[in-house]
Amino acid sequence: MGLGPAERLALGLEQSLQDLLWKQARTALQEVSELECFRVIYAEFIFGLTQRPWIDDDFTSTVRISSVSFQQDTLKSEVARIFSQENSSVYLERAVRKAHALKYRFDTSEVGLFRESEPKFSPQGRQGIGFLYWLLVMHDTVCSPMNERPVVLADEDCVMDALKQNFPAQGSSGALQVNYRWQLNMFLHDDPDSPQVPRWPCSYAAAAKAIIKSTPIKILLYRYVFYLQNAIKNNENKRSVENCLQGAVSVCRYWDMTYSPFFSDLVRNYGSVPPRLKSWFVCIHVAWNLGMLLLADLIDLIDGKGLSNKTAAQARRSIGFVARIRMNGALELSELASADMASEEALLGYHFSVQEKDSRKLPFTIYPWLQTYGVRKGSIIWILINIKARKRAW
Repeated sequence: MGLGPAERLALGLEQSLQDLLWKQARTALQEVSELECFRVIYAEFIFGLTQRPWIDDDFTSTVRISSVSFQQDTLKSEVARIFSQENSSVYLERAVRKAHALKYRFDTSEVGLFRESEPKFSPQGRQGIGFLYWLLVMHDTVCSPMNERPVVLADEDCVMDALKQNFPAQGSSGALQVNYRWQLNMFLHDDPDSPQVPRWPCSYAAAAKAIIKSTPIKILLYRYVFYLQNAIKNNENKRSVENCLQGAVSVCRYWDMTYSPFFSDLVRNYGSVPPRLKSWFVCIHVAWNLGMLLLADLIDLIDGKGLSNKTAAQARRSIGFVARIRMNGALELSELASADMASEEALLGYHFSVQEKDSRKLPFTIYPWLQTYGVRKGSIIWILINIKARKRAW
């Protein structure tokens, strides 16, 4: 059933209002783009995660994909065109660069490097600066590989104070080269060989703690995706590429032993999960599976071009390693979407946009740029599977 005249008018007004507010926010940020303060940084960060409202003009042309002979490259380029306007990474990058400069001034002030006056930051202020900085580091790490852009902050500029003790001290001669590359053991709070495995149903506090602990592991996966992209770009030797690849696989293996069963429980019992936990875990779950699909593309490229260890590449091909990652990621995303669409949960008294399903809430409640990118990657896999099946049927 199509929309009636009144409904079309209301939808058009809603779209126009969203577009107007988005443009006003963009103009306001442009007017303060030269300011370096944490309020502006936070505003640019939020806007960098904001989805530009879609209007009817964005869908003036489409490509029919019902043809059995539809080409894979055409499909990917068309889906990429549809989602291309989701990218607001320039604002996020701007926020990260400003935060880096302010953090540098803060650190030098703390040690009295350039100023004779005593630092004026309270412990609460230091904690707030560190929290915002790490928040930007995490999103810089996730967004950069997806948008095919380099991370703004190098590894040595992303080390939290609590992790600095894990690195060896540089000798007086400066001969010791410190490797700041992120490692799995930096983010673990348990034994990696026998980790504690949370399962649902459990208490709210236990579930929330598990979701929070899973976040750094998800970020670490994206950091390894960036490492692999950089290794390919820099034409690093096969040993270096394989070591990096195995590091990524170790992160995936740890996730499979710990958080994968937990998140699968949450999807299967979607209706019984509290709304707040639901909004948290959907973000993590989509992001993880998207990272796995990005990793699968890189492994396929590396092994296909012979950029890694030959024996290891043959072993991966013999077990269909890449195909299994892609299928599992597509299944996880589709199962989550199916569970979300089947949910009949209602939040009375809230705006209609909050009444939407968790994967479609507007405006901007659970990182729409991540959701749409995840849907894009997963949908391409399922469409290609469908096309191949139809070809075989013919």
